[in-house]
Amino acid sequence: ASPLLAGLTGLRAGEATPEVLRVLRGAPAYRGEWLRTAALRALGSFGPAAREAVPELRAMLRRPGTATEAAEALWAVAGDRDAVLPVLVEGLGSDQVHDRRAAAAALGALGPQAAAVAPRLRGLLGHDELWLRVDAAIALRKVSGRTEESTGVLLDAWEKNRHVRVRVAECLARTGPVDPASTTAQVLRAELSSVRRHNALDGGYGNHDTYEDEKLLALCRQALRGTGKTGRGSTA
Repeated sequence: ASPLLAGLTGLRAGEATPEVLRVLRGAPAYRGEWLRTAALRALGSFGPAAREAVPELRAMLRRPGTATEAAEALWAVAGDRDAVLPVLVEGLGSDQVHDRRAAAAALGALGPQAAAVAPRLRGLLGHDELWLRVDAAIALRKVSGRTEESTGVLLDAWEKNRHVRVRVAECLARTGPVDPASTTAQVLRAELSSVRRHNALDGGYGNHDTYEDEKLLALCRQALRGTGKTGRGSTA
């Protein structure tokens, strides 16, 4: 069922809501989290077209293991801030890094509707786990509309872990244009001019590596041009 759910998610095929709900309800109680998560992601991708799933999503807010994914889907489908925000705030305080990352990403999707959580996200910018720092920094930009306090975190991660670069570049492209005189612009231009690509390996490569690298280059150009701007301008 997982490949089928992934396909429906990509297609945002809202007409498949009844079938996805059947999968969600039929997921086994034992070790069925992966299937529930895939179904919830599909429903979230359908947006308001999956409105008949709202009662099921509300019920799943109280289910351990998939509460964050249910909240994210409910926000995408119904935009119910009052129902989802407490669940995501709780997830942000989990003792599991994976759960905290998922909650941070979901809070970012709420944008300014989650502005009250900005101090909590700000507190994660110094966390030991690099990927959590990045997720918190990106979410903080989305909820606060400010870029300056998270730029250092994103650029530090860029240098320390090449695998984070596409995710960071997506954020910069979305909140651009980047100030041509900024350190961020220098980093992006250096990436564009580098002969050795960011994901090059001495032991070989795959077709997906080429796709990821081309995506990174396109995002760097977009961030410098500012064509992906969706909110306030940036001087990062």
